[in-house]
Amino acid sequence: MAITICSDKATAYAKGGKLGRDYLTIADCSMAAENMLLAAHALGLGACLVKSFSTAAVEEILELPDGIEPELILIIGYPDETPTVPPKHPLEKIAFLDKYGKVWSRSKG
Repeated sequence: MAITICSDKATAYAKGGKLGRDYLTIADCSMAAENMLLAAHALGLGACLVKSFSTAAVEEILELPDGIEPELILIIGYPDETPTVPPKHPLEKIAFLDKYGKVWSRSKG
């Protein structure tokens, strides 16, 4: 299955100005995609986001009206295999306390 996640730039601009049109539409689409990825995983499905596609072709195939732009395509299906989970970065390398570079303390107190 393929789900195309679209933005409505005109409505976003009318409600949120330049920030709504240029940034929040992408953030909203990304959050929607993340929720769908989590739901697919919970159902035992495999999923992958695609951003590299012909926007014009997708607009034509889906007969999208003016102002509606495809941002992401989410591919969902039954996986043939379970890939090895890559190692996670240690928390101390990716999250900081109060300011950039100040390491979280794992000790209680």
